[in-house]
Amino acid sequence: TTGAALSYEIDGTELFADGFGVRPNFWRAPVDNDYGDGMPRRTQVWKEASRDADAEVTGRMEGDAAVIAATRALAGGNRLTTTYTVYPSGAVNVRMHFAPGEEPMPEMPRYGVRFRLPERMDAFAYFGRGPEENYWDRKAGTFVSRYETSARRECFPYVRPQETGHHCDTEWIDFGELLIVADSTMAFNALRCTVEDLDGEQAVGRDYQWHNWTKSDSNEADKARNAMRRQTHVNDIPVRDFVDVCLDYRQMGLGGYDSWGKRPEESVTLRTGKLRDWGFTLVPKRARK
Repeated sequence: TTGAALSYEIDGTELFADGFGVRPNFWRAPVDNDYGDGMPRRTQVWKEASRDADAEVTGRMEGDAAVIAATRALAGGNRLTTTYTVYPSGAVNVRMHFAPGEEPMPEMPRYGVRFRLPERMDAFAYFGRGPEENYWDRKAGTFVSRYETSARRECFPYVRPQETGHHCDTEWIDFGELLIVADSTMAFNALRCTVEDLDGEQAVGRDYQWHNWTKSDSNEADKARNAMRRQTHVNDIPVRDFVDVCLDYRQMGLGGYDSWGKRPEESVTLRTGKLRDWGFTLVPKRARK
């Protein structure tokens, strides 16, 4: 009913963790610059769009492959169609098509999918930019090569938790039991924590990081929501018993000319009219040549 994959089982072995398979994802954990320019409040519509929602799902056969298409209506008249082509070998091609609506929309923090792999897939290799994390406007100092790392090592210990561990211009990621191959290139995160763990707004029971204003300001919770950071720290981030994977066509740039209002350059901003069809293939070990 949501168009999200729930299970990916090969020869009796489940490759998704906790029934959390491939599903659309448009949100990143806000960085300090995002809070400075108001992104968390301005783009909340995309955070909501990342949650499970009803989809129109159809299926058909093309030769010996099964093709499942899930179309979701999004805010502003936008529509997203995710097509899964399942081959007899167990390989699955996932393709996303975004059809923009006519209503003006705020920029999109990221355009991609998300899923979880079992803890045993913590170690992986990839061919893309590294070894340090890199972003659309922070990648010139990292180079495309083959790297080996682990999901646990990929989470950089920022004092205040935020988006981390992203890699651009990636062609493939090899988790051993599962190889992910981009149709052209992709960007990705693979972490032992979730987007929600790194998103301060999700940290219930924590105070907001108020400016030094008046005492009355510190009691205005409604004003703070999606506008102010919560008081979370690196030691608040749990190590999950799964690998949270985000695959992206793009994630918007980080900006950083200042952290109190300047937005990322337009050239690294994701507008709905800039989105393109993109995809990747999940290749289980038995399907490799």
